[in-house]
Amino acid sequence: MKGLRWSFLSTAVVSVLSVLYYALLTRYLTPDDFGLFSVGLIFIGFMEFFSGAGVSAILIQEKKVSDEQFSTFFWINLLIGLFFSLLLVLIAPVIAVFFKDEKLVSLLYILSAAPVLNAAALLHNNILRREIQIAVSEKIEIIANIVQISSGIYLAKSGYTFISLPLAFVFSRLVSCIGYLWAGIPYFKPSFIFRYDSVKNQLSLGSYVVFERFFNYLKANIDKFLIGRFLGTESLGYYSLAQKIIDYPLSKINPGLNKVLFPYFSRLQERPKIISKLYSNVITFLTFIVTPVLLFVILFAEEIVIVLFDTSYSNIAVLIQILSVLGLLKSFSNIGGNVLIALGKFKVGFYWNLIWSLVLTLTLLVSLQYNINLTEFTLVVFFANFASFFVWHGIILKYINIPYINLTLRFSLVFVLSFLFVYLLKSFIMFWPSQWPQSIMLGTYFSLLVLVTAYFTLLLLKNQKTIIFTLWK
Repeated sequence: MKGLRWSFLSTAVVSVLSVLYYALLTRYLTPDDFGLFSVGLIFIGFMEFFSGAGVSAILIQEKKVSDEQFSTFFWINLLIGLFFSLLLVLIAPVIAVFFKDEKLVSLLYILSAAPVLNAAALLHNNILRREIQIAVSEKIEIIANIVQISSGIYLAKSGYTFISLPLAFVFSRLVSCIGYLWAGIPYFKPSFIFRYDSVKNQLSLGSYVVFERFFNYLKANIDKFLIGRFLGTESLGYYSLAQKIIDYPLSKINPGLNKVLFPYFSRLQERPKIISKLYSNVITFLTFIVTPVLLFVILFAEEIVIVLFDTSYSNIAVLIQILSVLGLLKSFSNIGGNVLIALGKFKVGFYWNLIWSLVLTLTLLVSLQYNINLTEFTLVVFFANFASFFVWHGIILKYINIPYINLTLRFSLVFVLSFLFVYLLKSFIMFWPSQWPQSIMLGTYFSLLVLVTAYFTLLLLKNQKTIIFTLWK
């Protein structure tokens, strides 16, 4: 309960600050600057999946882990993180040639510090999650994000242009590394013990997890990779900014839930009926929260762009509308992966993400052969993911009994009521005093939407004494 409260508090704080962060940076940086940073983040994310050696989920899912195993995992993570940091320095010129922009070299040199910093604190981060010390983890994340935001704005205003983003990112990772090590050492103090035989079985299982999450990461980022390569870093800048509006707060709700629910599911792995019930309640919770916000973003996309971004970014409103629906699908899908891993079904997620990432990559590559523009490419991304949504939930249904018919009826009801309410708010724009800033209008309407959503969520969940309802109270 404490973990969930802190997880959602962190999500709310980081979401608001991050939107303001990127909104302010559009006054000082160009779309090309954002696009270059997005390219760098693609490679950083790719490397950090492997620097965990696939043992992060295993550490949480295993019932008992010895100090000897913890120590061995620590040194494995650190060595792999150091390897990828050095590798990024070596291949930076090649990446710059591939994306046809020499500025990527210096940007990647700066970001090369991130993998080793992440690896140094990864074990202690997961130990805190294993012990369900979510409050401690979220406090560290809030502080790290404040450091990133404040340093990024200062550097951009001081004229550091495109390197302000990677520098701020590395500062944030440094703070996170120090914080996790400091908070995690009471649970485990690293020692000079390295015995591969003690972790051989965990690494074998972990290989499925790491490749499952790698292919999941690949299908989540292949669109940005192809945009940067074929449509240019400027187009990628527009696309990544539009995606960030969806990520905060929609997609950020899921990591907050996952941090708590995955270790909780793991402790209930022998009680699938309870997992099924909790899964259904979480999806219901997401329906009540995400759907109204999504519809608000779709109908008020133009006003949001005018308020948040510089006038040169006005063309991303249509991208925001398309990606909003995609954000809804992802919000309802991510929880299922954690259920499968908690049940020990590592291979299922691996094979699904392998097949789907290959299908998605091929689909997007074929679409680019027709000289489509950024908006058309975004539509292709949406329809491809829309098709996979139903297949994925069919796989989930095979392993846990989910009442999808009831969930669909709930979603339909919430969608219709939310649409009518948001459309009513949209209709009132013509009556809003023209001399008042649009930011006040958006803030007022969104606050009203949040209050109404919270009220009806409490009303509908009143008779369900679940962990979600208790959280709302």
